[in-house]
Amino acid sequence: MKRRVGELGRANSGLRQLIEATDAAALFVDLELRIRRCTPGAAAVLSLDSGDLGSGLPLREAGRHLDYPEIENDARRVLETRAPVMRRVQAGGRWHLARFQAGGCAEGDGTAGVLLTLTDITARHAVEEALQVSEGKYRTLFDSIDEGFCLIEVLFDENGVAHDYRFIEANPAFEKHTGLKMDTTLGRTIRELAPAHESHWYEIYGRVALTGEPQRFDQPAEALGRYYDVYAFRVGKPEERRVAVLFNDISARKQAEEAVAADLRAMQTLRELGALVIPQTEIQTLYAAINAAAIQLTGADAGTVQIVDAATHELILLAANGFPPDSTQRLGRLDAVSTTSCGMALASGKRAVVDFDDPALSDPEGDLRWHVEAGYLSAQSTPLLARSGRLIGMISTHWHTPRHRLTEREERHFDLLARQAADLIEQRLAFMEIQSARLEAETAGRAKDHFLAVLSHELRTPLTPVLMALDDLLSESGLPESMRGILSMAHRNVLLEVKLIDDLLDMTHITRGKMEFRRRPMDVHESVRKALEVCQRDLAAKNHRVELSPGAAVFEISGDATRLQQVFWNLIKNACKFTPSGGSIRITSRNPGPGVVEIEVADTGVGLRPEVLKHIFDPFMQADSQVAKRFGGLGLGLAISKAITEAHGGTLSVRSAGIDQGAAFTVTLPILPAEGE
Repeated sequence: MKRRVGELGRANSGLRQLIEATDAAALFVDLELRIRRCTPGAAAVLSLDSGDLGSGLPLREAGRHLDYPEIENDARRVLETRAPVMRRVQAGGRWHLARFQAGGCAEGDGTAGVLLTLTDITARHAVEEALQVSEGKYRTLFDSIDEGFCLIEVLFDENGVAHDYRFIEANPAFEKHTGLKMDTTLGRTIRELAPAHESHWYEIYGRVALTGEPQRFDQPAEALGRYYDVYAFRVGKPEERRVAVLFNDISARKQAEEAVAADLRAMQTLRELGALVIPQTEIQTLYAAINAAAIQLTGADAGTVQIVDAATHELILLAANGFPPDSTQRLGRLDAVSTTSCGMALASGKRAVVDFDDPALSDPEGDLRWHVEAGYLSAQSTPLLARSGRLIGMISTHWHTPRHRLTEREERHFDLLARQAADLIEQRLAFMEIQSARLEAETAGRAKDHFLAVLSHELRTPLTPVLMALDDLLSESGLPESMRGILSMAHRNVLLEVKLIDDLLDMTHITRGKMEFRRRPMDVHESVRKALEVCQRDLAAKNHRVELSPGAAVFEISGDATRLQQVFWNLIKNACKFTPSGGSIRITSRNPGPGVVEIEVADTGVGLRPEVLKHIFDPFMQADSQVAKRFGGLGLGLAISKAITEAHGGTLSVRSAGIDQGAAFTVTLPILPAEGE
């Protein structure tokens, strides 16, 4: 025992010498928690003087200079457990690491106690605090960003090929962008979480881990059902094979882009269909183009275009694509009883969808079985409706896949196609009807012209000798007056008949384009005067006041004088005929503009109704039935006059304020250019 005490004394003596000699802040506390020894460094930290140390100052008094309320409790615990205790404390604005440990220190009596050392860690604490602030900022940013972020360890096989990666860390947004829960993801590999994950992800991350070159890319993750925008870069030491991944789920954006692209493709298909220039002789090309557009818009494997037979209400096949060569016999004609999609759509007038392999459907004609045997399991048919709502046809698309349905977007595009196709087909059908009607009209017109030509010739031929005989009789000087009056009346009526027949012949020549003109320079005023002279007897008979005002300064034209005189004679004769006795007729000319001369024949006669003005120049047109009975004629004079005027490069127009307001007919003709022009 004496030897052990001696050893402890020597040890304590050494400890005491160490405490006194060291610059470190250290002090020894006995079992009563009084300070027995204290280094100068500790005295400075605790603001102790020699008097405090000599009296065995209680530890709690020394603790007043430390921000260390647990100082006594920590000392007792070390005495009880013999286990050291460390704590960060402050003294005088500086940070220290306080460390209690069991020990012994006595003058020779082996008194036990605890040793407290205070290590100034102010600089280290500042660094650690700065690091904590930085870490806090990083963590705040890490946790708050909208982008997903994860740190992965890329795993390579024995050949150095990346084949998997393990999740090391992830931010909260990781779950939103991947659908993977962090508590079940961190520490696990992607192959464990998504065994079908595509190999291109391993290849890209492996390349980043090996080369250190960052990668920015868009890639689908089919196994997760998402599309990502990704930025990947290496972190840490190369041998750690760690890659940081910043990413966004852009599935919605990609879907929107694909939707826009699909709309653009559909619109382009519809524009191309609308822009097709197809001759009527190749109308089958139009049907084939509509069918091709339907297949393209819906991604179908086959399609048909049909038209409704109005007589039987059956669908007649116009175009088919994707079916066996012998399909025409099966699809050539279908009625509303058919259990195919087009038969059902024909019956309902609405889009119909059919699954050909549906055992619940009846199949009396074997149509469903035929489609299944041909490899088609589903189809849809959309009616083609005219603008009036009348069903005129059908577009159908067929798929090899079962239970295929159009998406909402495909339905919208297909409805646009159906509208466009219906319009195109309706236009072609209308055109064909017009062409047929035109052919019929042209045939009837040719027959009419031929009839009129033959009739005019046959009527005029026997009148020529009659007219000659009357001329001879009227030239006899000894002819009794009573007989002369009768012959004169016969002569006038024969002339009238000849004029009517001549008008028929002229109209026939005009419609056939065979009227001949002998053009030469002429004075249009002279042609008007001659026409007026021919009508003078009729004008005098009705006591008309006629005013001739040739005010045009330039009146030389190139024309057929005889034909133009016929025009003016017709206009003056009509003015005379439709103006009551004592009325006025005014014939004027002027140059309304350079290069033209205008002749107007205006009267104070019966006038014209507005609805008649629009058709006054039509062949066989007369003001009304009362006019026809009262004044006679065929209604060809104005039609012939207009044709002659237009053949001379001019125009013939009319105006009237209404019934009993008179009428004015205006002939406008181009004048001869002046010399040198």
